[in-house]
Amino acid sequence: MKNHGLNKYTIAGGLALAALFGLGVAARPAQAATLAELNQKVDQLVATNQKNYQDVARAMNALTEVQQEFRLIKGQLDSSQYIMKESDRVYQDLDQRVSSLEDKIGQLHNLLKDINLKLSGAPEAPKAPGAAVNPAELQEFQSLLNVANARDYRNAASGFMGFLRKYPKSESAGSAQYWVAESFYSLGDYAKAISEFQALSEKYPQHPRVKEGIYKQGMSFMKMNKNAEAKLFFQKVIATYPNSAEAFQAKGRLARLEELERKAPALALGGGSEPKAPPTPPATGEPVYKPIMKPQPMPRAPLPPPPGGQPTSPASPTTPKPEPAPSAPAPEGPPATHESGAPLF
Repeated sequence: MKNHGLNKYTIAGGLALAALFGLGVAARPAQAATLAELNQKVDQLVATNQKNYQDVARAMNALTEVQQEFRLIKGQLDSSQYIMKESDRVYQDLDQRVSSLEDKIGQLHNLLKDINLKLSGAPEAPKAPGAAVNPAELQEFQSLLNVANARDYRNAASGFMGFLRKYPKSESAGSAQYWVAESFYSLGDYAKAISEFQALSEKYPQHPRVKEGIYKQGMSFMKMNKNAEAKLFFQKVIATYPNSAEAFQAKGRLARLEELERKAPALALGGGSEPKAPPTPPATGEPVYKPIMKPQPMPRAPLPPPPGGQPTSPASPTTPKPEPAPSAPAPEGPPATHESGAPLF
């Protein structure tokens, strides 16, 4: 009986082990299928991730190309604006040079006229009955003309002012007043020159050089960049002395001012800052894109400018210091005229 009981338990354990073994063998195909499915999903995720990296790389390359093209177009626009401004600056410089030459020739004619007038002993205006010529006065006036002819305008201005205080009733007082104003004009003290030319017009309205003074007042305002005031004096000399050389020159100045006024809106639309040089393109062989080794958060890239819109630089350009105006030679008076008002040439 004892052996029979052991056999019964042995048989039962064997059956249990057999059942467990059968279950393990049956579970293996299901686990293998699950692992294969998981591996397939991982491979798909890796492929999708790699494709996303490639798409990002292509997008970054395209953005870089758009930015380079934008910089090239911006550089071309800036270069065009620079050429326009440089051409206008050169034109203004040439205009100032021509103006200086005109003034210089006019002053030389005026000096020769005064020198010849005093050497001949002829008065500037009909002398009053019984008036006598003072040789010391003539000699002093002649010496002051020599100072002006030597371009020592500071001493010339002070000398002619002293002459007016010493000989207020002199026949040469009008010419002395003119040379006071002309000396300040040649020194570049245009505000003082305007005041002294105005004194010439008010104190000696019949003097033959009043028209030169009015023209020089307009030139003084023009050199001070006060074009509205300059136009008023140019218009005055044209209306008052229409057939004079000063009227002819004033017409040219008015035309130049009107041309500058027409150009002003175009320059304002082009921007007030000096254009920058076009950017240097990347060197040949330099990689534009570097592969991404691991996922990183991507910053938001700036959108390219819309078609037809005016591109703007991402950073505000630094406003350069204005160029100093070219120093013109000491300007002198326009072509001289005879006492009668007719031009010498």
